[in-house]
Amino acid sequence: MGSKRHVNKLLSVFDLTIWEALGLSENVSCRVMFIYDKKQKLKRFNVLKNGMPKEIHRKLTLWLEQNISVDDVAFGLKSNELNADDFANSKIPL
Repeated sequence: MGSKRHVNKLLSVFDLTIWEALGLSENVSCRVMFIYDKKQKLKRFNVLKNGMPKEIHRKLTLWLEQNISVDDVAFGLKSNELNADDFANSKIPL
């Protein structure tokens, strides 16, 4: 029996590629910052791409707000392992 996980606060930056969902003729790639705070009832997506046409930016932001949940971001992310012992400066002098 698994346990259910809950997210109370989250800050995530991820790369997004989308086109069909927005009805576009070609891919749009951008970086997105997602901020969530359950207690403050905050859920905000910021598209981090300069030069994107305002209409596409608005459409993309609206689509993210309506179609992406906190769980999609929090549990859809992949994590790489990091071994600090491999870093040159990680040795503690004796």
